[in-house]
Amino acid sequence: MYDESKINRRPNARSETPEPFRSLGGNYDARVIADYYAHITAIDEQLGRLLDTLDAKGLSDDTIVVFTSDHGDMLWSQGMFKKEQPFEESVNIPFIVRYPGVVPAGHVTDTLLSTVDFMPSLLGLMGMGTPDGIQGSDLSHAMRGEPGDEPSSILLTLPIAVDQATAQNIREWRGIRTKWYTYARWFDGDGWILYDNDADPFQLNNRIDDPAMAGLRKTLDAELNEWLAETDDRSLSWDDHIRELGLADVWNDRERHMHPKNPRLIRT
Repeated sequence: MYDESKINRRPNARSETPEPFRSLGGNYDARVIADYYAHITAIDEQLGRLLDTLDAKGLSDDTIVVFTSDHGDMLWSQGMFKKEQPFEESVNIPFIVRYPGVVPAGHVTDTLLSTVDFMPSLLGLMGMGTPDGIQGSDLSHAMRGEPGDEPSSILLTLPIAVDQATAQNIREWRGIRTKWYTYARWFDGDGWILYDNDADPFQLNNRIDDPAMAGLRKTLDAELNEWLAETDDRSLSWDDHIRELGLADVWNDRERHMHPKNPRLIRT
């Protein structure tokens, strides 16, 4: 559907093929992106069919439609691919809501929304309360275009690096995204990235070690620590985390199945 010779890459893209895929040869990144665009077009078409059916059956005014995702894809931005990373291409996902008469058509908000906020926010749109013990926030007021409390940041986390992350030498990490900044550190506390997303939307200038950003880094680090305390996250290593969950045997079975030549096994 899309001509790979005409693919326009993002300004932060680097076209070298990651090590696991170099044996495939050729213009591999352009092929993958062209195929990705085709899949997205197919999803758009099917969503259109769903919306048309709701209209035809007279159900549109009584149905909340949400278009979203659980993650994005790097598609060679930062020279990386797939997910499990704190960069914008991986974490900045769509959240589009249609609910006639409740959500104003064309309303756009910069409210920070995390996946844990989806359920309580949708319950809020339906006029229902949030059950006890839910970690997410009801941000339905922002969807309705009304004022209200909003989070100053959202938690980004990869407690266990698997598959495409480990293939790209990504370890476990923790981070936050504010309206302006992205900050992440490795699980052991070492700094990783700090981006000013307003001045640097393609995240080309990592300022984690910039002395001029030392005060901001300290502030963001403290806010991240508050999130970790709230979520009872002690930033364990991946294998200690799995052991604490009592899932070492399950993990080992998975690794033997997924990576029979080089499984990452946990001693039990």
